[in-house]
Amino acid sequence: MKRLKKVMSGALAFAFVVGTGACNSGGRNENTAETTTTVAVTTTVSNELDHQIDYEAEADIEEIDEKNEEGTGKLYVPGQKAGLVKALCYYDLNNETPALSDMLAERFGGYIETEITPSGSAYFEKLGMLVAAGDSPDLVRYDWEAFPWAISKHIYTPLDDWLDIESPLWADEANVIEQFAWGGKHYYWPEEILPNFCLIYDQNILEEVGLPNPLDLYDEGTWDWNAFNDMCEKWCAQGEDYKALAGSEWPGLMFVHSTGTKAFDIKDNQFINNLKDPNIQRTMEWLQEFGRRGYTQSEWVDPNKVFVDRKVLFMAMYYEWGFTSAQQGAFQNNIDQDFAFAPIPKDPQADKYYHSGYSVGYLVPSGAKNIQGGVQYILCSRIHATDPEVIAEFRAEKMDTSPGYYAKCPECKYNFVENNQDELDTCPECSTARKRKYKELYTQRLFNLIDDFKNPEKFKLVYDAAFGMGDDMKAYFTRAAGNEDTLFDGPVYFGSSYTVSRDEYYNVIEAMIQPYRDSLAESQ
Repeated sequence: MKRLKKVMSGALAFAFVVGTGACNSGGRNENTAETTTTVAVTTTVSNELDHQIDYEAEADIEEIDEKNEEGTGKLYVPGQKAGLVKALCYYDLNNETPALSDMLAERFGGYIETEITPSGSAYFEKLGMLVAAGDSPDLVRYDWEAFPWAISKHIYTPLDDWLDIESPLWADEANVIEQFAWGGKHYYWPEEILPNFCLIYDQNILEEVGLPNPLDLYDEGTWDWNAFNDMCEKWCAQGEDYKALAGSEWPGLMFVHSTGTKAFDIKDNQFINNLKDPNIQRTMEWLQEFGRRGYTQSEWVDPNKVFVDRKVLFMAMYYEWGFTSAQQGAFQNNIDQDFAFAPIPKDPQADKYYHSGYSVGYLVPSGAKNIQGGVQYILCSRIHATDPEVIAEFRAEKMDTSPGYYAKCPECKYNFVENNQDELDTCPECSTARKRKYKELYTQRLFNLIDDFKNPEKFKLVYDAAFGMGDDMKAYFTRAAGNEDTLFDGPVYFGSSYTVSRDEYYNVIEAMIQPYRDSLAESQ
């Protein structure tokens, strides 16, 4: 068995180690055990790219409608236009989210200029350099390491006085915003909350073998660990090559979250290590049996290919990526399919459905020159994500079962779109059948489930600090580095002992947590 190497070198230290205290009141010293790593950063400013729309010209509006400013706080200046909003991101916001650029211009008199940098470590290095140099952008995209790793370095602006958590715009997210609090302040106000991992499966396969549909069980209130376990046992009884579960990193922690427990919780300005919590141990000892019985696919499999041989029952993965990958794989292999996704099953001992959460959104860095402009972009993102007309249009497109085709004939290159003949399925010039292209499809039932996830009366979404502490911490939790005795992936995929691994690595993990506790203490 591959053993986990104890590592303390930092994959995320970067420029925050130098100078970030100057951006905070009191000139704090940053306490970090990591080693600074240098990464080459290449950036591009989006106004150097070829945009077809002049958002700066569009932003020349007479005034802002006060209806667009609902959900704002006491520091927000009503009627003040956004102007130029400088963003740092690993893609161009004007190209990737044009609806938000339009809204910022037309409703708030603002326009975005994106400095584009590589994602991952280079992204955080560049952000740290800009903050330390006093040249902070006004807006950055939320990324996993933003909380708690980057936020513990005090490089974001708290928005409590800029946005109103009690307003209707934010009310249904209040619990989630609170889970991202640091030092009693709120820095991250997501545009949208979503489920994290779900269980993707092919409904056709279940019908063929006589297994119940998890969505039916969910509707009946009986989709729990016991029902899941029963399905897995029956499926794997067909033969050794039948696997109940395949997936990417973190599935063990996703099941832990169904108990309502986080690995690391930040509450009341305390950083709480729950690795010895009975709920976590109970969950992982149950999943350990899956690994030992050979119920799980221990080798990584491309999500496009997981269901191709029809030997895997469930794929545990972020729902959108897993669901679309499964559909695309079936399309590429000409396989009849009816994919769906279900929640991670409910813990029978839990009082309600708890589920690991995912989110999309933006933050305003510390030292931003145009905080209000950044806040107005955040308002745009939230207004757009909750607009009933936008949601209805998006869902209608995703539920449209008509075939999708490439624009040109595969034989003579006749362009159906340019000739206003896109409704044809055969070329009028050479009679060649049009080439179909992959099309992602949802059903109303799946959208109803997504709505349930967002309803705090039906689900409490769990946001765990363990996801945002960098690769060094991740190496103790997942199989990313190829280790088989990690705390959350090891038991699931390899049948390793959670308690043995936890006890072996606990003190090292505690030492890695200490800088976060120090940062929280400084923030009070």
